[in-house]
Amino acid sequence: MTISPQITWSLQIGSGFFWTVVYILIIKLGFQEKTYGIPKTALCANLSWEFIFSFIHPHDVPRGAIASQAFRRFISILLGFHSI
Repeated sequence: MTISPQITWSLQIGSGFFWTVVYILIIKLGFQEKTYGIPKTALCANLSWEFIFSFIHPHDVPRGAIASQAFRRFISILLGFHSI
């Protein structure tokens, strides 16, 4: 069974959109509680995952762009906490 490229792109873009919403809410929670929005272990694991798939083994479009944006959001989570 093959999945059409339109469905694949739709799922990837939808996934990227909803993860973006999650990251924005995590950043908001971090500022409200003056802490990281997620546990440090999970933050480190996700940061390394996003770094690897953004720069070392990048994906094709749109997954590569989504991974790169996710890496930037993780950096903003870290920097946001330290600026408080």
